[in-house]
Parts: sequence; C-alpha cells; structure tokens
Amino acid sequence: KEGCPLGNTREFYAAKAGEDQKMKGENSEGAIRERVLIVDDEESITELLKLILESRYRVTTVNDSLSALELILTMDYDLIISDIMMPRMNGIELYHEVKRMRPGMEKRILFISGNTDGRFRGVVEEMGNVFLPKPFSMASFLEAVNRFFTTYQINLLSPKHDKYPPYSNFPGLSGGISG
Repeated sequence: KEGCPLGNTREFYAAKAGEDQKMKGENSEGAIRERVLIVDDEESITELLKLILESRYRVTTVNDSLSALELILTMDYDLIISDIMMPRMNGIELYHEVKRMRPGMEKRILFISGNTDGRFRGVVEEMGNVFLPKPFSMASFLEAVNRFFTTYQINLLSPKHDKYPPYSNFPGLSGGISG
C-alpha cells in the first residue's frame, strides 16, 4: 500500500523479513537488550516502529509526551524516539523537561516529524539531536538507531565516556537523515 507513514508497505515487510533473519542468534537467551521508548500521538506509527525494533530492543510505546515523561522519570531508556507535533506537550517541550529532570538523557532523543518546513529542523540541530522527517525509509530509520547504539557502545568502552553520546559524533547524521 502506498502512503504508508514510513514509505512503501511492501518495502517495509521485505526489509523487516531480512532484518529478522539477520537478528536470529544475535541475542542469546537472557541477554540484556537496550531499552527504547517510542513517543508519537499516532498509534499506527508507534506500533509500526515497535514492530521494526522489537526483535533487537526492549521497546515501550506511549502516545503522548506526558505519559513518556512519567516513564522517563522512573526508567532509564537507552534511546527515546519522539514525534515533535503532539497535543498537550510537544517533543521539544519533552526534550526540555527531560533535560531539566534527567540531565544528559535529553541527548538520547531522536526526533521524528511530518512537519518539514524547517522550523523544527533548526531547533533540533541546535540541540545536537537527529531529526528524521516523515515519511522516512525503514533503512534510514534503522541506520539512525543502529548508529546511535554503535556510538553509545563505543563510548561506554572508552576510559572517559559520555553516557549520552551527542549526535554530532555521527558523521552525516547531525543534521538529520533524508529518506
């Protein structure tokens, strides 16, 4: 079906099958997997992103920023994927609340939005986070997530590491990814 929020549905399922095949055997039983929180007011988006990531990560989804903030206060998430345009509290406001209440964790937010008029892109770039415009390809989405975790793991191994790596450490990603 064309018009899928993340691109062509056939492309999604074909890529998902390939991704699932690559994942088999990578996580041994009982292995600790990274926690990912997905925040988007469109339930279809949160469910689709969860489907993409759940074979590799422990994924939690919520449909508003206030619910996300409650979870973030009680749980450490390795990555937070947040829409920008949401009712009650938008993704930028969520970023500032996370920065105030859980300093450093705001660098773990990857922003997604269907609003690509440049207004939010500049704000996100100033914050040092990645902005993915919707619709984006599954390949671009997975590339951003995988690069985040690759950089995060490398930083944890270095003697002086920043627990929350800035996206500026990702060559070619600091300004967002075009699908």
